[in-house]
Amino acid sequence: MAPHAVIDALRQTPDLNVKGNMDVSGRKRTNARPRHPTTNEEAVIIMDTTDERDFASRLSISLSGRFEGGTHILPVRIYYEDTDFSGIVYHANYLRFLERGRTDFLRLVGLDQSVLHEEGDLVFSVRRMLLDFLKPARMDDVVLVETSVSVMKGASITMAQRIRRGAETLLTAEVLVAAIRDGRPTRLPDTVRALLPQVEQA
Repeated sequence: MAPHAVIDALRQTPDLNVKGNMDVSGRKRTNARPRHPTTNEEAVIIMDTTDERDFASRLSISLSGRFEGGTHILPVRIYYEDTDFSGIVYHANYLRFLERGRTDFLRLVGLDQSVLHEEGDLVFSVRRMLLDFLKPARMDDVVLVETSVSVMKGASITMAQRIRRGAETLLTAEVLVAAIRDGRPTRLPDTVRALLPQVEQA
């Protein structure tokens, strides 16, 4: 992809930013100001026209995150609407970030929750959640929501989740999710178990 085509694509992609020492038109900044710190895992584009292949590949970052081994990783940008009057993320909003992580974890292994409900009336419901708030996230941060399955039982899944900013862990969570059908707990179908990463079964 030619540099000008990539720049045009960036203008059409609101979730990706161009950061570094060049502006969106590809001109080198002469008065670049320090920007909010980011990590090399953040969903950003670093302008580098000398490596068009790598540059173009960064545009294909999935909205549903990615897997590294058995751990799902979902980048989430913090917006003004996520924060409270003190400028840090309101505590209840972390639950939304965790929910997105669990939902996209299931989506990427082939378990679309809306399809499960339509085809077999199977839903997942949070039964218990243990949270440990360690450090705050702030506006413009890009955090990574990590999700993995730690234990599978007959009718439930225990998920381990973590929200981090770079190497800093901001929050840890242990979430017990129950499989529900017709308002009652139900055994996890074998087809569902087969799609989940191999974990301890109890």
